[in-house]
Amino acid sequence: MLPAVGFFFLLASCGNHQQLLEKSKEQFQSGQPETALAEVNRILADDPGHTGARILKAEILADMAFSTDPPALRLQHYREMRAVLEPDNGEDQNFLEKRKEVIYTSWSREQGAAVRSLPREGNDPGSLMYSMAMDHFENALAINPDSSTTWKLKSTAHYRHGDVSLAVQTLEKATETLQPVPADFRERLAFLYLEEGQLDRSIRAYETLYDQDPENVSWAMGLANAYILAAQHFNSVPLLRQLSEEHPENINTYEALTTELYFLIQTEINGIIDAATAGTGDVLSEEWPGLEELLLEAEDHLRVVQERHPDPDEFTYLAASFYKNSAAALLRLASHTSQEPSPQIRERAHVLLHRSVPLWEAIADRNPENPEIWRSIYQVYRQLDLNAEADAIEHRINL
Repeated sequence: MLPAVGFFFLLASCGNHQQLLEKSKEQFQSGQPETALAEVNRILADDPGHTGARILKAEILADMAFSTDPPALRLQHYREMRAVLEPDNGEDQNFLEKRKEVIYTSWSREQGAAVRSLPREGNDPGSLMYSMAMDHFENALAINPDSSTTWKLKSTAHYRHGDVSLAVQTLEKATETLQPVPADFRERLAFLYLEEGQLDRSIRAYETLYDQDPENVSWAMGLANAYILAAQHFNSVPLLRQLSEEHPENINTYEALTTELYFLIQTEINGIIDAATAGTGDVLSEEWPGLEELLLEAEDHLRVVQERHPDPDEFTYLAASFYKNSAAALLRLASHTSQEPSPQIRERAHVLLHRSVPLWEAIADRNPENPEIWRSIYQVYRQLDLNAEADAIEHRINL
């Protein structure tokens, strides 16, 4: 039990605090925020947990902040506002509701100002307006760091302004702050790593997403694209195979798979040639069956693309280049050995060259003035010993 004198002083102190609080409210409402803030601070110096004084101080600081220009100068007010509103698990529901209201009102004003400050499409991008929008976003995040919307808007604004690095940094800070981290943030960050050329980080991010949900087509395609750009053909091919089986309607997957199989074949051929050059043995007889299987698979997918491709001209060039370049790679491989199956490889190369001829000729008919097309046809003719046809082209374009 408190002694009578102690109890009297407690009542007097509470009454004094209430009088000061009412006085502060009147000062604030009459346009004297600095004077009101000084009175509230007197209460909090004596009773730091006083919920009414904490709410009023937050409201005063929010009002002072939003009345301050430029927006970059508001940050300290908002940080102090947020600090005084931090709960200590002893507040009642009334305080928590008012706390939420103050935070939401301040946050929505700053975020709204940020969005309105962003340069509009078709207008002068204006670095000043962009900088002002970023200051508003910083203020909004100081008020409410748990807002995934603000983090996303700020990162997107950086990206649209061409600041990919800042867009990445914003999302990285978001993933450190938000718990749990929204999946779309992690996907966006993986994509931005890809845009920025951080291929290893992009791959790790996409692999984490893919392991979490292998059925998510967007994440699987993102991972495939990351593998492709990193030239990880051994990883991209199995994933693209799976995607083409699960989503046969997507022609882009077949086209990407055909291209990646071509690069995988090139990688295998280079490995075989390196082994032969280093004198580590003739592994061609062991490797050729698997290599031929990859080549046949690529041709199968190429036929699927041919049936569905919306642009015949584009497909024709894709197919002609595939046949010609694959044949050249096989001939290069065959030249490094005289053993079996060298004759089979040369024969396969010639089959591919013959398949390319009508395609190149169709392209040349549509582009008769393009010397690069005629040069490609000339090379194919020479490799097939069609010398009369090659001589005619040589005369035509003065090779």
